[in-house]
Amino acid sequence: EAGSGTRDGFESIVVEGEEAAKQMRFWNDELDGFSGILKFPTDKKRPSAQTFSGSVKHYSVPENLVEELRRWSRKHAVSLFMVLESAYALNLCLYTGQTDIGVGVPVANRTQAEAQGLIGFFSNTVVIRSRIDRQQTLEAFIEANAERIADVYQNTQLPFEEVVSRTQFERLPGFSPLFQYSFVMQNYGRQGKTLEDIGFAQVESLLSSTSHFEMTYNLVEKENELEIMAEYNTDLFFESTIDDFTEQYVNILSQIVHSPEETAGSLQRTEPADDSADSADSFRFY
Repeated sequence: EAGSGTRDGFESIVVEGEEAAKQMRFWNDELDGFSGILKFPTDKKRPSAQTFSGSVKHYSVPENLVEELRRWSRKHAVSLFMVLESAYALNLCLYTGQTDIGVGVPVANRTQAEAQGLIGFFSNTVVIRSRIDRQQTLEAFIEANAERIADVYQNTQLPFEEVVSRTQFERLPGFSPLFQYSFVMQNYGRQGKTLEDIGFAQVESLLSSTSHFEMTYNLVEKENELEIMAEYNTDLFFESTIDDFTEQYVNILSQIVHSPEETAGSLQRTEPADDSADSADSFRFY
């Protein structure tokens, strides 16, 4: 029941009542006609069943571009997260050729007063569906996608499993339901917080042998830079593909701040750079 101090009590609050019905209507409308499948060209033959073997590659976006992105976001009254997620969707469009892109995003789920006194970690997953018009300018696409993200964030209380079970989309073996590509952003950096004599600091995952999805972009915003931790499925991709994808991602970020009047259709995949290419300076990887 409400206020019982248990997670079960919180879940019953979330999934019942008119608010749950309203949010289910939102998701039925939002996902109407959505296939839920991104057919990213893989380096290896796709296994018949979904696998979770993975690795993580680390990159760092240049400080000057990070500052330009922050200024651009403030100027256009959108969050940095909205810009970065939009660029991720544009890059997935570029690689798949699809213009209806779904990206999974984890959200904190303490939006109700009843949840504030409960102990435990509450999170949920939502799908950000980006419809990309190739004739639309980058600026217009980001503004439209930001509005869609804002709408989604008003409808985060219905558990993802409920959305999956109660909406229609393409279900294929070897593909996770509704989305296969995820995007995460953390903006607390590495600064530690102290409570009396107890110290707290960010702990980063340096190595991983699993991947929950085909690719997850974990972005960590620090004081003067932006770190990308790309978790990817090693049964599908070579490391070099993730390098190329991230180089293209950084190129898109640069185009957003320098040529926002260009159209989404004008984006082109660049040829993979060799070690001596100038574009190798666009980001650092290690």
